[in-house]
Amino acid sequence: MSATGCEGPPTEDERPPRATEASDRHLEETRIDGVRAYDGALLHVRRDTVRLPDGATAAREYVVHPGAVLIVPVHADGRLVVERQFRYPLNRVLVEFPAGKLDPGEAPLATAERELLEETGYTAKRWTHLGGSTRSCPTRAKRSSSSSPKTCSTSEAARPGRDSSTSTR
Repeated sequence: MSATGCEGPPTEDERPPRATEASDRHLEETRIDGVRAYDGALLHVRRDTVRLPDGATAAREYVVHPGAVLIVPVHADGRLVVERQFRYPLNRVLVEFPAGKLDPGEAPLATAERELLEETGYTAKRWTHLGGSTRSCPTRAKRSSSSSPKTCSTSEAARPGRDSSTSTR
């Protein structure tokens, strides 16, 4: 399905419940209807028609994503664990913290533990939740989360060849 000129059937509102402070209600936009503009393997694009605060209507397009975690692994001596990943849209290798998307029904901590091991070969003895942020276009009740394992240790799956000052993959 292509995002250009291809619309599916009307959709239910996939946004989280409204959470606007009373003092900001004059800024709210109200959904009138919406359609699926694109459904991919990971990302889904929705196009909604909304009523603006002044009564006019406008289109809003947004991406629906399952949610993700970012891990900031810290060795006991303070060194950080980062990895090298090829990022296709940028056509280059980036150095970044381990991260990954939530699988259906998976808790953010379970995702973080899985991604840390899969991407770096490390496990953590302790975890500290650093916070979460609601994405600008979240699916219902999904959030992004950030965790920091305070003490990383090598697991049986760890791979050799790590730099002595900063662990990378």
